[in-house]
Amino acid sequence: MMLNVFLREGYLYKKSQLFSKCGYEDTADDKDAFKSMMTELKRKRLIKSRRKKGSRESADDDASLISEDDVEYDEYIGTEENEIQYLFRFVGMIFFYDRVIYVYPKYIELEEAESEESKKYLYEKMKQALNVIRKHQGKVFSLDVPLMLEEVDKGEELTELSIILFLISDYTENGLYCESEQIIELNGDGEILWGRTVEEYYPLIKDNSPFYFDVLTSRRKDNSMNYFVRLHKYILTDASNQIEKTGITGLFSLPQIELSDSLIDEFGDIEYILNAIMNEIGNQFDDRKIAVLHAMYLYLKHKYSNDPLYTNKNDLGLSFFGTRSFHLVWEDVIDSVYVSHKKMTFGKIQEKYNPTLDYYLQLPNGISRQIEKSDALEDYIEKPEWYHRDSETSDYKLYLPSATFIPDYLRFSDDNDEFYILDAKYYVPKWFVTGKNEYKIERQPGVEDVAKQYLYYFVFKELLDNNAIDITHVKNYFIMPTEDKDKDVGYVRIGFFEKIFSNIFKIRIKKLNASNLFDCYLQGTELDVSTIP
Repeated sequence: MMLNVFLREGYLYKKSQLFSKCGYEDTADDKDAFKSMMTELKRKRLIKSRRKKGSRESADDDASLISEDDVEYDEYIGTEENEIQYLFRFVGMIFFYDRVIYVYPKYIELEEAESEESKKYLYEKMKQALNVIRKHQGKVFSLDVPLMLEEVDKGEELTELSIILFLISDYTENGLYCESEQIIELNGDGEILWGRTVEEYYPLIKDNSPFYFDVLTSRRKDNSMNYFVRLHKYILTDASNQIEKTGITGLFSLPQIELSDSLIDEFGDIEYILNAIMNEIGNQFDDRKIAVLHAMYLYLKHKYSNDPLYTNKNDLGLSFFGTRSFHLVWEDVIDSVYVSHKKMTFGKIQEKYNPTLDYYLQLPNGISRQIEKSDALEDYIEKPEWYHRDSETSDYKLYLPSATFIPDYLRFSDDNDEFYILDAKYYVPKWFVTGKNEYKIERQPGVEDVAKQYLYYFVFKELLDNNAIDITHVKNYFIMPTEDKDKDVGYVRIGFFEKIFSNIFKIRIKKLNASNLFDCYLQGTELDVSTIP
């Protein structure tokens, strides 16, 4: 029976709190197990230590856990204590022997999960969040399992659960590796392929009608006993059994798969199997089959190899699924649900929206500029120009960097009379009043984030002016998640911009219900950006 534990992302926990919440008791075995778990969490970069300035560690603090503590790290929730505290920089689930730790997103303002009602509530929220993470990661990697291997080479850990989810999802959508194979024959007994026959053979013309002495035919060959089909069945069955033991099949709505009663030894030793898979990859041209073969390779490598990049043997029972970058998930949700035009070409924007935009610009300095229809909206943002002085000629040569400002979200309204600049901010700001009656805010986006929102307008000002979208029709928002109703909670401004530009916008702060947006994201539903309150 797995013990379910619910902990909040970014929340400051004392070691004693974590010990208790994870269900450990005051015994020597439990103390050792907890210490091992904490060591693995730190090694996997899932938790971070935090200590208040001037505080000191106690005698029972493990130096390895606090060696990378960051006094200046302010992205935390809760109250600082005069002792070492720990916070999770991760959203997802962690398996440690008979425990499943669910780390739920920080915007869910529930610090205690002791009652059955609260645990049920958090379980449903985690089920939704994990499926959102799963979809986001699927979009990032798609069928590009080699890209996942590149991440491993860069030092990122590819978890066994990620591979299992890929394999099961692919199977439910596409079936086995190759259940049957199309065989094309000359004058066979199968269906005649008239298109191929006409292309490749000349007919005899009789009475103005063509007659073919030879025809190409097609039949299906049963591949159920193919080595890689059988191996695929074994891996799917084995992986499904592993997931069933964790009790999390309901989280992902995964089917129970029972396709094989084979043993791994029936396919040869592990090195033989891995070499066979790599040889098959070299002979394949179908992207989906190559991806499945890579995933099969990774699964076996994880389970049986001694390679430290893949093996779980040194993990002391700890594995996980989730993300250390939930802010990227939040950005993807906003971009997808409200359909950003950032990556859309000007030509496609012209085709889709009326009245069409005018892309011939007459700039204030008298220079004209024609925007290409093949350019994406984000390409309109110019790169900084860096000039380097040549030591011999004293001339300055222009050097361009590879990147420039990249806004989260850009969009013209359907009538092209408004322009939206959104920044998906995964923050939980705290507004409070001090004992001295001072109004303060903490854990908010930085001043550079605010300045960039103004800058994005100035970048597009010429284009907007040329299309009669003045500054009063620019909608500039910070979008933050909440479990409450959608609402406008305020704004942020930088005063000196108002001294330079009349009618300059304020950057509105919008809190949107994350659960509703996640449902839309998972279902592929689009929302009108103008409905944001």
